[in-house]
Amino acid sequence: MKKNNWQIHVDRGIAHKNKKEYDNAIADFKKALSVLNNDSFLICTLLSASYREKGEYDASIEYCNKGIETLEVIDAESYEHSMAIAYNELALTYLAKNEKKQAITFFKQSADDGGTDALIELEKLGIKYKPKIFVRKGQYSTTNVPDF
Repeated sequence: MKKNNWQIHVDRGIAHKNKKEYDNAIADFKKALSVLNNDSFLICTLLSASYREKGEYDASIEYCNKGIETLEVIDAESYEHSMAIAYNELALTYLAKNEKKQAITFFKQSADDGGTDALIELEKLGIKYKPKIFVRKGQYSTTNVPDF
């Protein structure tokens, strides 16, 4: 199966990002957006992570928010999963900016949408948090929410 041009740029961008070649990754992700002629949640999130890892926090936040704005709702579970990713990315960026209070707020939002990485980050910060997702999805009663 032949890949679309935008997918080639995304794949190449991911390879650059993994090698910490952030300028090249950003260029490929932006090229993918231009080929699509539209914003994409996935690509905006990858751009956000690349900018964060490069140390350009304002650009990271901008692309993460753009990704959230472009998110299309397929079903509730997919939406929550995507929002967990976006909130976790925002939290990591605010943590890198030494804005701990804002980071904690976004880690909690990510956890509430099912973000297990956010729970790990909160624990690293010494915060025990019982995410609301477990109660909402009926997996646990409000008296039997697991400790993370």
